[in-house]
Amino acid sequence: MIEQACRNAAEAGLESSCRFEVRDALAGDLPGPYDGLIGLGFVEYFDDARALLQHLHSMLTPGGVAVLQIWNRHPWADDLFIPLHRGLARLRGLLSAATEGQPTSTPPAEDVSHRRYTPREFHRLADDSGFELRDARGSLFFPHRFFIAEARRARWDLHLRHLGRRLPALRRRAVNYLVALEAR
Repeated sequence: MIEQACRNAAEAGLESSCRFEVRDALAGDLPGPYDGLIGLGFVEYFDDARALLQHLHSMLTPGGVAVLQIWNRHPWADDLFIPLHRGLARLRGLLSAATEGQPTSTPPAEDVSHRRYTPREFHRLADDSGFELRDARGSLFFPHRFFIAEARRARWDLHLRHLGRRLPALRRRAVNYLVALEAR
Protein backbone atom coordinates (compact mmCIF):
# COMPACT_ATOMS: atom_id res chain seq x y z
CA MET A 1 0.00 0.00 0.00
CA ILE A 2 2.89 2.34 0.74
CA GLU A 3 4.43 1.64 -2.66
CA GLN A 4 1.11 2.40 -4.36
CA ALA A 5 0.67 5.59 -2.32
CA CYS A 6 4.16 6.71 -3.41
CA ARG A 7 3.29 5.98 -7.06
CA ASN A 8 0.02 7.91 -6.72
CA ALA A 9 1.83 10.88 -5.16
CA ALA A 10 4.43 10.83 -7.96
CA GLU A 11 1.72 10.73 -10.64
CA ALA A 12 0.05 13.74 -8.98
CA GLY A 13 3.38 15.60 -8.73
CA LEU A 14 3.25 15.54 -4.91
CA GLU A 15 6.12 13.19 -4.07
CA SER A 16 8.21 15.98 -2.49
CA SER A 17 5.40 17.03 -0.11
CA CYS A 18 4.14 13.57 0.94
CA ARG A 19 5.59 11.09 3.37
CA PHE A 20 4.06 7.65 3.82
CA GLU A 21 4.91 5.41 6.76
CA VAL A 22 3.80 2.17 8.34
CA ARG A 23 3.75 2.63 12.10
CA ASP A 24 2.27 1.15 15.26
CA ALA A 25 -0.54 3.58 16.08
CA LEU A 26 -0.34 2.84 19.80
CA ALA A 27 3.44 2.83 20.20
CA GLY A 28 3.51 6.44 21.42
CA ASP A 29 6.71 7.28 19.52
CA LEU A 30 5.12 8.68 16.39
CA PRO A 31 6.63 11.93 15.11
CA GLY A 32 3.18 13.44 14.26
CA PRO A 33 1.00 15.32 14.17
CA TYR A 34 -0.24 14.05 10.84
CA ASP A 35 -2.55 15.55 8.26
CA GLY A 36 -4.04 12.15 7.53
CA LEU A 37 -4.20 8.57 8.76
CA ILE A 38 -5.51 5.43 7.11
CA GLY A 39 -6.59 2.48 9.21
CA LEU A 40 -8.00 -0.46 7.31
CA GLY A 41 -9.10 -3.58 9.13
CA PHE A 42 -7.75 -2.90 12.61
CA VAL A 43 -10.31 -0.95 14.67
CA GLU A 44 -12.37 -4.09 15.34
CA TYR A 45 -9.48 -5.78 17.17
CA PHE A 46 -9.32 -3.23 20.01
CA ASP A 47 -11.34 -3.69 23.18
CA ASP A 48 -11.99 0.04 23.52
CA ALA A 49 -12.72 1.66 20.16
CA ARG A 50 -13.42 5.02 21.81
CA ALA A 51 -9.95 5.11 23.42
CA LEU A 52 -8.39 4.12 20.09
CA LEU A 53 -10.29 6.86 18.24
CA GLN A 54 -9.28 9.42 20.86
CA HIS A 55 -5.65 8.37 20.42
CA LEU A 56 -5.91 8.63 16.63
CA HIS A 57 -7.51 12.06 17.04
CA SER A 58 -4.56 13.20 19.18
CA MET A 59 -2.19 12.22 16.37
CA LEU A 60 -3.88 14.51 13.81
CA THR A 61 -3.54 18.20 13.10
CA PRO A 62 -6.78 20.21 13.47
CA GLY A 63 -8.71 19.45 10.30
CA GLY A 64 -6.67 16.27 9.73
CA VAL A 65 -8.50 13.30 8.27
CA ALA A 66 -8.64 9.69 9.40
CA VAL A 67 -9.96 7.14 6.91
CA LEU A 68 -11.05 4.02 8.74
CA GLN A 69 -12.68 0.77 7.76
CA ILE A 70 -14.97 -1.10 10.13
CA TRP A 71 -16.87 -4.38 10.01
CA ASN A 72 -20.59 -3.80 10.12
CA ARG A 73 -22.53 -5.53 12.88
CA HIS A 74 -25.62 -6.12 10.71
CA PRO A 75 -24.67 -6.55 7.04
CA TRP A 76 -27.39 -7.85 4.77
CA ALA A 77 -25.06 -10.45 3.25
CA ASP A 78 -24.70 -12.20 6.62
CA ASP A 79 -28.49 -12.29 7.02
CA LEU A 80 -28.81 -13.88 3.60
CA PHE A 81 -25.77 -16.08 3.15
CA ILE A 82 -24.82 -17.44 6.58
CA PRO A 83 -28.06 -19.45 6.86
CA LEU A 84 -27.62 -20.57 3.25
CA HIS A 85 -24.03 -21.71 3.85
CA ARG A 86 -25.03 -23.51 7.04
CA GLY A 87 -27.85 -25.29 5.23
CA LEU A 88 -25.53 -26.32 2.40
CA ALA A 89 -22.93 -27.57 4.91
CA ARG A 90 -25.58 -29.67 6.65
CA LEU A 91 -26.76 -31.03 3.32
CA ARG A 92 -23.18 -31.92 2.33
CA GLY A 93 -22.76 -33.63 5.70
CA LEU A 94 -25.96 -35.62 5.23
CA LEU A 95 -25.01 -36.63 1.69
CA SER A 96 -21.53 -37.57 2.82
CA ALA A 97 -22.92 -39.65 5.69
CA ALA A 98 -25.39 -41.38 3.38
CA THR A 99 -22.76 -42.27 0.80
CA GLU A 100 -19.85 -43.01 3.11
CA GLY A 101 -21.62 -44.21 6.25
CA GLN A 102 -19.96 -41.52 8.38
CA PRO A 103 -21.70 -39.39 11.01
CA THR A 104 -22.73 -35.87 10.05
CA SER A 105 -20.78 -32.95 11.44
CA THR A 106 -21.91 -29.56 12.65
CA PRO A 107 -20.57 -26.40 11.04
CA PRO A 108 -17.62 -24.78 12.86
CA ALA A 109 -18.33 -21.99 15.34
CA GLU A 110 -18.19 -18.48 13.95
CA ASP A 111 -15.06 -16.42 14.53
CA VAL A 112 -15.85 -13.82 17.19
CA SER A 113 -12.34 -12.46 17.66
CA HIS A 114 -13.24 -9.00 16.42
CA ARG A 115 -15.85 -6.39 17.30
CA ARG A 116 -18.39 -5.11 14.84
CA TYR A 117 -20.21 -1.79 14.92
CA THR A 118 -23.24 -0.50 13.10
CA PRO A 119 -22.52 2.70 11.19
CA ARG A 120 -24.63 4.63 13.72
CA GLU A 121 -22.67 3.18 16.67
CA PHE A 122 -19.36 3.99 15.01
CA HIS A 123 -20.42 7.52 14.09
CA ARG A 124 -21.37 8.10 17.76
CA LEU A 125 -17.97 6.80 18.93
CA ALA A 126 -16.22 9.05 16.42
CA ASP A 127 -18.25 12.09 17.48
CA ASP A 128 -17.48 11.40 21.16
CA SER A 129 -13.78 11.21 20.23
CA GLY A 130 -13.64 14.65 18.61
CA PHE A 131 -14.24 13.72 14.97
CA GLU A 132 -16.74 15.02 12.46
CA LEU A 133 -18.02 12.59 9.84
CA ARG A 134 -17.03 13.77 6.34
CA ASP A 135 -17.95 10.75 4.23
CA ALA A 136 -19.17 7.21 4.72
CA ARG A 137 -19.82 4.40 2.26
CA GLY A 138 -20.03 0.68 1.99
CA SER A 139 -16.77 -0.77 0.74
CA LEU A 140 -17.80 -4.42 0.44
CA PHE A 141 -21.29 -5.80 -0.02
CA PHE A 142 -20.90 -9.30 -1.38
CA PRO A 143 -18.03 -11.16 0.31
CA HIS A 144 -19.39 -14.69 0.14
CA ARG A 145 -18.46 -16.97 -2.74
CA PHE A 146 -22.01 -17.99 -3.47
CA PHE A 147 -21.57 -17.55 -7.19
CA ILE A 148 -19.45 -20.09 -9.01
CA ALA A 149 -17.00 -17.60 -10.50
CA GLU A 150 -15.13 -14.99 -8.47
CA ALA A 151 -15.50 -12.53 -11.35
CA ARG A 152 -19.30 -12.80 -11.10
CA ARG A 153 -19.19 -12.14 -7.33
CA ALA A 154 -16.94 -9.11 -7.92
CA ARG A 155 -19.33 -7.71 -10.56
CA TRP A 156 -22.29 -8.01 -8.18
CA ASP A 157 -20.30 -6.33 -5.40
CA LEU A 158 -19.34 -3.44 -7.67
CA HIS A 159 -22.98 -3.04 -8.73
CA LEU A 160 -24.10 -2.95 -5.08
CA ARG A 161 -21.43 -0.36 -4.21
CA HIS A 162 -22.75 1.90 -6.98
CA LEU A 163 -26.32 1.43 -5.72
CA GLY A 164 -25.15 2.05 -2.15
CA ARG A 165 -23.92 5.52 -3.10
CA ARG A 166 -27.50 6.49 -3.93
CA LEU A 167 -29.35 4.38 -1.34
CA PRO A 168 -28.39 5.12 2.29
CA ALA A 169 -30.34 2.10 3.59
CA LEU A 170 -28.26 -0.24 1.41
CA ARG A 171 -25.03 1.58 2.30
CA ARG A 172 -25.72 1.06 6.02
CA ARG A 173 -25.97 -2.72 5.47
CA ALA A 174 -22.59 -3.17 3.74
CA VAL A 175 -20.21 -5.77 5.19
CA ASN A 176 -17.31 -3.32 5.39
CA TYR A 177 -17.94 0.31 6.02
CA LEU A 178 -15.43 3.03 5.12
CA VAL A 179 -15.54 6.40 6.90
CA ALA A 180 -13.62 9.65 6.48
CA LEU A 181 -13.41 11.52 9.80
CA GLU A 182 -12.12 15.06 10.28
CA ALA A 183 -10.48 16.08 13.55
CA ARG A 184 -12.34 19.01 15.12
